Amino acid sequence: YRVAGYFRDALRLNARVPDNRRRLVQKLDIFLASESFERAVALYRPLGRARALDAPVRYRLAYGAVRAGAPELAEKLLWRIRSKGAARLREVISTCREEPWLCP
Repeated sequence: YRVAGYFRDALRLNARVPDNRRRLVQKLDIFLASESFERAVALYRPLGRARALDAPVRYRLAYGAVRAGAPELAEKLLWRIRSKGAARLREVISTCREEPWLCP
């Protein structure tokens, strides 16, 4: 349902996933796909409690944080991630600090 753009149905089915870690990661992906970036960022603590903050999840959460206007959290999440995507996201964060009118 998420891929087809039926986000409400995707969230409804997501509630049935028995594994908490998997459910939270799926919910993060649903929020990012629906551009609900504030709701995605709100999953930071629950994901941490579920020990689901591996590098790919932290990168996706950092992307949501940048889009939600929380660059400090994004930098915190990107710490230790060494990839081209993370480097690009760091460039976006520094641009936002220098020229905030260009950012969301």
